[in-house]
Amino acid sequence: MYEQHLNGLQIYSLFKYDDWVRRLILTNKRNGSDLMVHWCAERLENALRALGCTPESTQIVWIPSHPRSEIHITEALALQLATRGYRLPLRIPLIEASGILKKWPKLHQTTHRAQRAPLVAQRYRSSGPISSPSVHPPTTVLLDDVCTTGTTLIHIKDLLLRSGFPAVTFAMTLAFTPDRHSK
Repeated sequence: MYEQHLNGLQIYSLFKYDDWVRRLILTNKRNGSDLMVHWCAERLENALRALGCTPESTQIVWIPSHPRSEIHITEALALQLATRGYRLPLRIPLIEASGILKKWPKLHQTTHRAQRAPLVAQRYRSSGPISSPSVHPPTTVLLDDVCTTGTTLIHIKDLLLRSGFPAVTFAMTLAFTPDRHSK
């Protein structure tokens, strides 16, 4: 497992984003493989347990894919973790992705955090005020497929906190891009 610390957010990734991980993620995004989701969820669960996160005390908040995408890998992983006892937010989705299609390709071409931040801010929003903090477990984990610069994870954490969420403990991703995450 790989660890990064960016702007007050601890980010753990299972793999480096190399060719086989890229094919694994893209294949699932195109075809929706239940076997792949199960395999990845098993590894995520093992990593969460290694970090001391039990299903009873952990809530998973996933970062949504593009609204026009038919396959939502992070949602599928979160739902698979829910079948293993991990909690999901009471209102789903907690975060919504907007359909800003003209600017979205620029986000994938931009690898510097300062350039990505305004695009990410336009892309995601809270789906409303967060419910009472008393219903949230002590550990909250953001879940995303790939961490390129960490900008999306940091923005979502800040968005949740501004919306009344009590805390975000850390983020978990399937992979990170080692040549880009430090920019």
